[in-house]
Amino acid sequence: MSTLFAVGCSHTSYVWPTYAEILGLEYDNFENWGISGIGNYAIMMRAVELANKYQEGDKVIVQWTYPTRFDFHKMNAGWYQGGNIHQNFDSIQNTVLKYVYDQNSWNWQTDVSINLIEAYYENKNIDYIMLAPDFKVGVHPQLDIMDTFDIQKRRFINVRPTEVVGKHEDHHWTPAHHLKYLQEAGFNVTEKMKKYVEEVEKVLDDTSDWKWINNRMQQEGYITPNVHGR
Repeated sequence: MSTLFAVGCSHTSYVWPTYAEILGLEYDNFENWGISGIGNYAIMMRAVELANKYQEGDKVIVQWTYPTRFDFHKMNAGWYQGGNIHQNFDSIQNTVLKYVYDQNSWNWQTDVSINLIEAYYENKNIDYIMLAPDFKVGVHPQLDIMDTFDIQKRRFINVRPTEVVGKHEDHHWTPAHHLKYLQEAGFNVTEKMKKYVEEVEKVLDDTSDWKWINNRMQQEGYITPNVHGR
């Protein structure tokens, strides 16, 4: 029995399937440890945590995110999901941006986190790959090559609650983007994967309200609730 583990931010776990769910189709089991809005410290911690479940024959994907994110964790509450520090999402981000943020330091901390997980996984003989959205890590291309694909991003109402009434673009890459990324990055893309993405895209075609996407995807079995880790 083989299990695919994937950890990252919303590019790994979102309201619709990502590259992770698509690849997970070819494994006996799949666990998505991604959390929207987390940063690289949280990803490092969760990469260590999930390693305790790893068995021979499994595979782990570690998707690093943008260094401009701040993390902290509280037991029984989980990880803070603030996203980009420059969004001034809340008073926490305002304070961190004013007193704590340093671009060069945070880039360095991301590099250290990557080096630590590489060393930890190699020491434990864990089969893994690494991805990142806008910087090179591992052997695969950056995720942001998806911006060059001739595929439109999706528009819905209620993408962001502060926006005026009407449909607005969700800046996340769609399942169709993720499938093409896997093809371009040299992954083995099967007919099963293609059919899965075609079905998922049809659900998105029939959904106008962003708030209902996650519910529909779970009801129809395309994604499962993320209940992994602390």
